[in-house]
Amino acid sequence: MSQTSVLIVDDQELMAEALRVFVDSADDLTCVGIAHDGQRGVEMALSLRPDVVLMDLKLPLLSGVEATRRILAANSDTAVVAITTMMTDAYLEPAFVSGISGFLLKDSTPQEVIMAVRAAARNSIVLSKAVRDSLLARARSGGPSPSERASTWSLTPREIDVLTLLARGYDNRELSRALEISEATVKAHMSSLMAKAGVTNRVHLVVRALQDGVVAL
Repeated sequence: MSQTSVLIVDDQELMAEALRVFVDSADDLTCVGIAHDGQRGVEMALSLRPDVVLMDLKLPLLSGVEATRRILAANSDTAVVAITTMMTDAYLEPAFVSGISGFLLKDSTPQEVIMAVRAAARNSIVLSKAVRDSLLARARSGGPSPSERASTWSLTPREIDVLTLLARGYDNRELSRALEISEATVKAHMSSLMAKAGVTNRVHLVVRALQDGVVAL
């Protein structure tokens, strides 16, 4: 069985240790290190090159968002999943823009953490139910209605199919099989969708789609 390597970056020692226990309880996951500040997290990520980083957003020395940017700029093969207590726009929006693969809250269950790491490792989107609910609630409060926002996307039927399955956690291979198209075609649709949404990564694409009522889960 192939192992997915995981680096944990969290300044709270008890939380970091709990996450290590969660990760190591799964036969296919292994914790390769723990960092307690953003700068050390970047150094360890670049040295160890883990498959997945579980990244707190509020960290000393260097924020989790900036640490994520630096890690992904140096090694795009590593996936970063944010795990935090912060649900404000000041934390959410920069995190989505940074290129994270997902967003979990610190009260997530061990199984939710394990599933999130596995999903991130296969390049799938990870958004906890609490995060999705928060995004949808904000989308409904004021401004244009979701249907009005959705109409501005001008999506083809195939793009809607791709976006819906992406939001449900499908990776490129699964999208290819489900829609009976090549992975190259999936990537082309993804590029088109991100251009239409004005975003640069998949998580932000799904977030915008949920906010604008383009997809419903």
